[in-house]
Amino acid sequence: MNIIHVLDDYSNKTGHSTVYMIEGMKRLGHDVEVYTSNVQLSPFKGDDSKSIVKIRRFKGIKIFKKAFFPGVIFKILFSKNPDFYHTHVMGYFSTFLTGYLKYIKRYKLALFADIDRDVPPHKGIFGKFYYNFFMKWPTKNVDLIHVFTQEQKRILIERTNINGEKIFVWPSGVDLSKFERKKSKEELRKKLKLPNKFIILNVSSI
Repeated sequence: MNIIHVLDDYSNKTGHSTVYMIEGMKRLGHDVEVYTSNVQLSPFKGDDSKSIVKIRRFKGIKIFKKAFFPGVIFKILFSKNPDFYHTHVMGYFSTFLTGYLKYIKRYKLALFADIDRDVPPHKGIFGKFYYNFFMKWPTKNVDLIHVFTQEQKRILIERTNINGEKIFVWPSGVDLSKFERKKSKEELRKKLKLPNKFIILNVSSI
């Protein structure tokens, strides 16, 4: 299957779930390519030479926390349609673009919609116009939306009136086999040169 991911920024060093989705599809044997900008939105600069998927970067400019890269418009319009486009995230140029281009050039489009209660509803005339034009209308034009939780699905239906049958809940879980302990605690302490004391470890984004 030929899959093209369109997103504002892509770095294979972020550890973000999108990297695992994109590279995971490649490992499953699909023909995968990324269309993105040359703008760095992530604090971690990627290394395209180490990516297992092909990355095509278009010249862009940063506007607030988003990247605008119009060159991708012509690439999508004048290229043969892949089996489907996959885009991230609601409110970003990549989703806005692919959602509206779908009215001109019909293709299958899937969207990863990362939304929760911390994203407040847009209020006022300009707020509602922004929400409808940049988020709601292009999102309603996609064929499939995937989210991580039932709560996200409820929010999308509540705020966009999107048909719930188009929203697929794909829980993000942990592959426990990848974290299976291969050595004893004592061996690990010696290898990592850790003192024989109680240790608290925190793993998070800073």
